[in-house]
Amino acid sequence: FNGHIHTQLQAQFCDKQQQINSLQQQLIAWKLSQNDIPPGNAGGKVSHYTDLALLTHECSKKTRHIPLRQLLCRANKAILAIKPCFMMGPMSVAQYLTPGELQFDLLVIDEASQIRPEDSLGAILRSRQTIIVGDPKQLPPSRFFDQTIETDQDVTALEESESILDAVTPLFKKKQLQWHYRSQHEQLIHFSNQHFYNNNLLVFPSPQKASGHFGIEFTYIEKGIFLKNKNYIEALRIVDAIKVHLINQPEQSLGVVSMNLKQSDLIAQLLDEQSKQDSALQNAITLNKKTSEPFFIKNLENVQGDERDTIFISCTYGPQQAGGKVAQRFGPINAPTGWRRLNVLLTRARKKMQVFSSMLAEDLKVTDTTSRGTIALKDFLDYAGKHSKSSSNAQQGIATTPMQKSLTQALKQQGYNCRFNVGLEKFYLDIAIINPQNPEHFILGLSFDGGLYDQRQSAEDRNCIKAQVLNKLGWKIKFIWTMDWYKAPQVVIDEILQLLAELKKEQATCLAPAAIKMAVQPEPDSNNTRVTKKHHKTEKKEADFIDAEFEELTTPPKHQEENKEAEAKKQIFRLLKRLEELHQTLIRQYPDTPEQKQLLRPEMLQALAYYVPIDQQEFNELIPDYLRKETAPEQLDHIETVLAMIRETVLILEQMGWDFNRANGNENSDAISYFHITDL
Repeated sequence: FNGHIHTQLQAQFCDKQQQINSLQQQLIAWKLSQNDIPPGNAGGKVSHYTDLALLTHECSKKTRHIPLRQLLCRANKAILAIKPCFMMGPMSVAQYLTPGELQFDLLVIDEASQIRPEDSLGAILRSRQTIIVGDPKQLPPSRFFDQTIETDQDVTALEESESILDAVTPLFKKKQLQWHYRSQHEQLIHFSNQHFYNNNLLVFPSPQKASGHFGIEFTYIEKGIFLKNKNYIEALRIVDAIKVHLINQPEQSLGVVSMNLKQSDLIAQLLDEQSKQDSALQNAITLNKKTSEPFFIKNLENVQGDERDTIFISCTYGPQQAGGKVAQRFGPINAPTGWRRLNVLLTRARKKMQVFSSMLAEDLKVTDTTSRGTIALKDFLDYAGKHSKSSSNAQQGIATTPMQKSLTQALKQQGYNCRFNVGLEKFYLDIAIINPQNPEHFILGLSFDGGLYDQRQSAEDRNCIKAQVLNKLGWKIKFIWTMDWYKAPQVVIDEILQLLAELKKEQATCLAPAAIKMAVQPEPDSNNTRVTKKHHKTEKKEADFIDAEFEELTTPPKHQEENKEAEAKKQIFRLLKRLEELHQTLIRQYPDTPEQKQLLRPEMLQALAYYVPIDQQEFNELIPDYLRKETAPEQLDHIETVLAMIRETVLILEQMGWDFNRANGNENSDAISYFHITDL
């Protein structure tokens, strides 16, 4: 046995397999092109034309075409010869295909869990064979929004009926597709795999640890209140997050899903209102609409079939007053099939899922009568909170073979740290080597030819598809053949070290242009890197908006590395500068307003920094009454602008990892105390 020769054969096999797949597609297209197209009747009245003659006549016309149903009835044989594959919904089949006129060899029903038996019957009767494809763990047929009762209580479904998938499952053979491709981080599917699929899915590990672009992030909306089937504060936070995402990550597609229709409508309304006042957001939305996957705002009932890189989830429900208890009513989640709806919601993201919730797992109470959906929701909130921005769900076991132990020991001597058996139960990499330049990423994965390699059912699965999926996820993979290791272990180690050196060199080459660009950036003008001291139109000559002792703190760093604290300084500096500009604008606009009644006077600034309100409701609840009453009404009208600035900065800092305990003030908050903002 020679590993190099076997690796070459493996590559040749995969290449030939791809060629065969391509040739099969070409063969199908060629065979279809050889179909005889019935010429049909071309004599007499036009109303008597059929098949190709009718199609040719209709194609020559610019207007007054015959109805589609009539065309499919009179030219069905020619249409089937030209286009033998129809893609239609059940209602379109009934509307356009006259019974008895068209007969298909094969019918494939996709998303069958959402189609009722009576709706699918017409298509089944027009076909000789039927394949029914669907997920019994996902959304069933529902008239949830077809018939509702107007009430302040949660809207519940009046009727749910069995799907064609449920009807035929006990009667015919079934085959489960186990390979999961959508999620590019195992955190995203691990919960559903464990709670709904009995760990039967084969999930591939991610080379990335959970970060700002991968995995799960949980955002607790402490002041969120659920009234009249809506959560206004939660919707505001989501709109802010949408803005940040569309502007800063336009290349990452986005979807927003809420638990009910009213919440999704509220989010859409607030986003529309904010975009009218924010040109940057409006431009980002306009550009996003031109992409292949524009962002959407949907509810739990109509999101099945959609997927995006990032999914924002609005949990919607919460207490009806600040600090109150959460009513144990969760709309469709309470229904017997509520867990299936939840499963749909939790499997839409490809890279990242960000959960916005005004309730925690402990707010949901479980009793003997609690529905499976509510129990699953409680478990998910607990899961999301524990795994938010954590590294991975992938198991990281211990070395179980001498080969693993010897390899990792040799790699450690060369400065490389390793993890064993990285992945979940049904698939893992024997060794994953941590990138020394980026500890949040695995630079190389090593896969052995024993264990799981032998369990794959076909040569294509073992040698091609697995590697293709891992490469698509961003892995660099090297196969290690056991016979090579036993014959010449040092040769194997040297090959791995050589490959690692090449990968590090590639990374350095990729990073070089960015480093050069940073190096040639001009030094910022010193006049622009400090908060400008502007004089108020009062007798005070040096009434600076920001005290001089904060000037150094708010100066953006020039040469130091942009670490967490330095980047946060920039955001605080930016906020202070924007507030100062607004303050000067208000002074010019209202020159007669006394200093003690100005909106952004020192006392008000101190209260804003202490409580950090992000909307009008929090401003009214948290800011002392005397401060609000002493503010001139004409300046108080501009408070929403101030709150929007604070809200944007808080969101950015929270995404960077700073903690804001806004309910009790920020005297103990890491971000606030670090910058001494409470002394402002």
